[in-house]
Amino acid sequence: MNKKNNQIIILNLIIFILVLLATLLMFLGIQFTKVDIALETNGIYLLKFFTVESNILMGITSLLIVITEFKKEKKKWIDRLNLISTTSVTLTFLTVVLYLAPCSNSGYLSFFYNSNFFFHLIVPILSIINFILNAKSENLTIKDALYALIPLILYSVFYITNAVINMENGKIIPKNDWYGFFANGIVAAIIIMIVLYLITYFASRLLIYSNKKYNEKK
Repeated sequence: MNKKNNQIIILNLIIFILVLLATLLMFLGIQFTKVDIALETNGIYLLKFFTVESNILMGITSLLIVITEFKKEKKKWIDRLNLISTTSVTLTFLTVVLYLAPCSNSGYLSFFYNSNFFFHLIVPILSIINFILNAKSENLTIKDALYALIPLILYSVFYITNAVINMENGKIIPKNDWYGFFANGIVAAIIIMIVLYLITYFASRLLIYSNKKYNEKK
């Protein structure tokens, strides 16, 4: 293996280990601080958060990248999956940093304690760096940016369905509106979702563009 292969393997192993560690800590309810913490739960209920799901997807992708590097069989599908996963954690990062944390009553830093320090910050940043440096630009086109919408589409269906079927007196209750998207009404929620779809699509295109530019300079 050359230096490039080693770089890919090491960086993706780090991402996989961090995701595994953060998932286990949240699942078991292990905390390192007693302050108010946003978007944290334990047990199987952690899967209700897009944050956790996107990071787990990123962790699985990183493990698959490591395996394909050892087998020397890296093909287009792994770069496409990497784009989908990286875009998902990028959306998580941007949503928390630009919307959820600034609007939170529990304080900006409440989104970056315990497992969320990895889920909301470290894993997304490492994943973005990993994609830009190591994805094969020849395997990706602008059209592939549409694939990055798949996780958000699936989660939207789950989130909205759960909120609607558990309404009380014709209203969506806060405990089923984990991200507070319906707090200001259905119209506001629709606007937020449209914005999230646009951010996801353009973030994916930006990742592809950045990767291609990096490879052109090499």
